[in-house]
Amino acid sequence: MHVRHSRFDKDILCFVVQDSTPQNGITQQLEKSGLGFAAFGEGVPHPFVVVDSRGNRTPDELLAIEAHEVGHVMTGSADEPTAELFAIALLRASGHPRAAQLLLDRGVVCNEDADLL
Repeated sequence: MHVRHSRFDKDILCFVVQDSTPQNGITQQLEKSGLGFAAFGEGVPHPFVVVDSRGNRTPDELLAIEAHEVGHVMTGSADEPTAELFAIALLRASGHPRAAQLLLDRGVVCNEDADLL
């Protein structure tokens, strides 16, 4: 597992689970939550996100996952569409339109909502 600051907010830690990462509490949580998750709010002294890089994920896929999880932290919301819209705006603003399109293609939010950003 690689630990670094998020590419999108230096105050958020990013744990990147790799193929060589041994089974632990973080990998077990990924089995429940999918490609990533975020921890923030009351009782979490330092917000962090977890990104699953195992397998053959492209750099754009990894950016999209990280941006989505950072969206949860930065909006303070567990709501998926809220995090998704924030992530799309964040990716567009930081020059990653392909990663933003990957999130749009998931269908969590519609193009019309994202175009309002």
